[in-house]
Amino acid sequence: MKIRNNLSVGAGFDYIHSTIELHQRGDLSAVAVAPGVTFGQLGIPAYTDFFDAVLKASGNGVGFHFGVQWRATDRLSSAGAGSRGARSSTTGRQTSRRSRPA
Repeated sequence: MKIRNNLSVGAGFDYIHSTIELHQRGDLSAVAVAPGVTFGQLGIPAYTDFFDAVLKASGNGVGFHFGVQWRATDRLSSAGAGSRGARSSTTGRQTSRRSRPA
């Protein structure tokens, strides 16, 4: 918004929504049976699932931003901006299960 011919200001509202889903699997062949000995060394094939963990979460946030610009001349101007970071609330759940041999 132009306040004067050489001064402008602006502002805005921010709404943020985010979701995330992470998966992690454990490889049984890499698990130690005894110090220095893994299941892989005992014949378990690589990438044999041992566990499957899932994390799901979502959240919402709000914030705002603003700015000002001053034009001293047609070739010289100065500007500044600022914001208040979004405050968000996130909820989620984590599940984990052991894989069963096929």
